[in-house]
Amino acid sequence: MRQADGSFVPNTVKESAIAYYDNYYQIANAETNIFDASFLKIREVRFEYSLPRAWVSRVGLKHASLALFGRDLFNFTRFPGFDPEGGNLNDGILTPGVELAQFPSTRSMGANLTLKL
Repeated sequence: MRQADGSFVPNTVKESAIAYYDNYYQIANAETNIFDASFLKIREVRFEYSLPRAWVSRVGLKHASLALFGRDLFNFTRFPGFDPEGGNLNDGILTPGVELAQFPSTRSMGANLTLKL
């Protein structure tokens, strides 16, 4: 603790960890709760391959393609939470940039087969 003369003495008051962190990270303590939310997100990637016409025409098709896709694949950020784009639902109103017990965005991946007669 800082003394009146500017010197410091060790803090001898014991506090539980939960009480310390509840106080330190309370919403009103803006200094500890403001983070750089810069990010780069790979929202969607799709790779598609159209099969050659000579192949598909042999089985009576006009077009055939195979595709692989992924959504919300990566989020590059130093933001300590899950997603800097997240928000908090407060009485039915979305508050952007406020994160309280938010889960990460759902990552999805899949494949497509497109056939045209």
